[in-house]
Amino acid sequence: MSVDTKRNFQKMVDDGKPVGEVIAVNNFLVEIRGMQPVNLHSLLIFEDGSKGFVNHILEDRVMALHLGAKAVKVGML
Repeated sequence: MSVDTKRNFQKMVDDGKPVGEVIAVNNFLVEIRGMQPVNLHSLLIFEDGSKGFVNHILEDRVMALHLGAKAVKVGML
């Protein structure tokens, strides 16, 4: 991951944007805990710089579609 990507991700975290933790991965479907408040179809940026979007909101987690080429891993932000 590039230095700019790391810097941009950290800036979003520092600015108080909702941050979550990946708790499960099934191919391109990712479960994330702690993203509230978030809207359906919100764009997500994972700590590796890859993107995804929210496709389902549950009470304690969200389901997102990962759009990156490399798989995300449990524990990623």
